[in-house]
Amino acid sequence: MKRQAPIASENPNNPFTWDDIEQWFKPVDYSPYYEILNLNEDCTKEDLEKAYKKVRIKYHPDRLDGDKEKFEQTTEAYLKLKELLRY
Repeated sequence: MKRQAPIASENPNNPFTWDDIEQWFKPVDYSPYYEILNLNEDCTKEDLEKAYKKVRIKYHPDRLDGDKEKFEQTTEAYLKLKELLRY
């Protein structure tokens, strides 16, 4: 039987359980993003910017040896880590 969240007592039609809530707040593993950009986990914002520019140029789709999929992964990794380093 699934555990009901405390707010279920206030609203008997509450569809959410504790399992749902735990799933929402599960910690995120950022290590793949660091690997994509070749960074250490103790990098600074400046390191992130430099690494992103370097890898972005390497995989840009307009280059002869460019890779669109890796370019998109690079952009996603940069955006996730930029948000993480914001705090």
